[in-house]
Amino acid sequence: RPWVLGARRSSGHWALGTPERRGSLPLKCPPSAGQPPHRMSADGSDLARTLSYPEAGRTPEQAPGSMKDKPLDVQIAHIFGATPDQNPMEQGRGPGAEEGKKKKRKKKKKGAKIVVNTSLCKYDIVRECAEEMGWEWDDDPESAEQMKFHIFWTDTSVNMERVMRLKGYQRLNHFPSMHLICRKVALSLTMHRIRPVAEKDFRFMPRTWALPGQLNDFRIFYNSLQIKKTFIIKPSAGCQGKGIVLTRSPMEVVADLPNCVVQQYLTKPLLIDGFKFDMRVYALVTNVCDLSIFLFDEGLVRLCTHPYKRPTDANMDNTFMHLTNYSINKNNENFVANEDEGSADTGSKRDFRFLNGYLPTVGFDPQQIWVNIEDLVIKTLIAAQPQLQHAYRSCFPTIKAEGTNCFEILGVDVMLDHKGKAYLLEVNHSPSFRCDAPIDQRIKSTLILETMQVLNLDPEEQQRKQEQERDQFMQRLQKRRGGGEEEGAAGPAPVADT
Repeated sequence: RPWVLGARRSSGHWALGTPERRGSLPLKCPPSAGQPPHRMSADGSDLARTLSYPEAGRTPEQAPGSMKDKPLDVQIAHIFGATPDQNPMEQGRGPGAEEGKKKKRKKKKKGAKIVVNTSLCKYDIVRECAEEMGWEWDDDPESAEQMKFHIFWTDTSVNMERVMRLKGYQRLNHFPSMHLICRKVALSLTMHRIRPVAEKDFRFMPRTWALPGQLNDFRIFYNSLQIKKTFIIKPSAGCQGKGIVLTRSPMEVVADLPNCVVQQYLTKPLLIDGFKFDMRVYALVTNVCDLSIFLFDEGLVRLCTHPYKRPTDANMDNTFMHLTNYSINKNNENFVANEDEGSADTGSKRDFRFLNGYLPTVGFDPQQIWVNIEDLVIKTLIAAQPQLQHAYRSCFPTIKAEGTNCFEILGVDVMLDHKGKAYLLEVNHSPSFRCDAPIDQRIKSTLILETMQVLNLDPEEQQRKQEQERDQFMQRLQKRRGGGEEEGAAGPAPVADT
């Protein structure tokens, strides 16, 4: 599979997300203490379990006190730590017991499917991928308000109220507070907070100041320069290259921009055929409590449409030379569209297969470049992880939040300099899934399909979660009733004579 498992914060090592590994991922609910752990089988079914016994290499039949010859229900009770007299399958046996069980047994819905609500999604490729997965998509906004879905897929950020309404079986394609790294000002402040703790480890972003909060710091730095440098100024909530300004006199520009970032411009980028380029790297975040990140090994290489020259007063306004945004360069007459679905080594938009073949020709090791990019993505999320975890758990104050109700595909924009060093430019919480060329269709459809497969959703999970929530409610109710009975049994407190 194209996905590569980035890292878990607790493990600190890398692992490949191959189909074999994915088939043996542990279940979300670990066994209780003293019980043998169970893992999903290779076909994804949680009914077929592989049990681990302390005696290495022994099968359940060879384990001490083998239950092989016992009835099936006694075997199940033995596996999960219950004695035969505590076995729920043994209790209630007698005349009419089987009839009672048949009456209580719920009829399973035939052909239950995952439902994806796309009422706030403008990209048809998401609906096409849902159909390819055998799922159903629903564009009805009322269904979204009534929470009749398994996945709610939206192009916009979400508020905490919507997250708080999620049931245990439902998924949302955004995390609350992800703006901490997806808004330009917030990303700058997030990096600024962690840099004093580990400055050497967080030097992968050009020097950036968030205005107006860091205006004085930037003024001091700017006045200390002996040689005036070029700066790029970006509005905090801007996108698609709108409102971006290149200048050597930033103090004159920021006076008219109340909320923006000022970033030192990379004047010596790595070039492809004389053109400046950047990389759109896709990262999938599936958990912010126990940080889990996947990197997609395919992506887009976006080239400018005018040969690059170092910025001067004469070419500073040439956006086709200095800005790599596709939304800007596609309007240039020099833009070259790639119409070949099987090859992406020409044109103004290329893929990572081309880049991996190009890097050795200019003296760089692609594997080392990707190690640096993986490190960059992970550290960016680590910088905001405490706040992301707090925001997520605040949405589920009454239950234990496992961190699996949300997921998010991030578009991480990376640029390489002439020495091959990777720099983080920005992070997008809703990367575009628009498909204007065969290369877009190929990469983005695979990206979305792999994301849906990584989620590993089960249409019957809804019934299991509802039964679990009902059992938890009954337990809480019994505890409250038990506490009230104890108070009543104790009787009223004696009143002292006055």
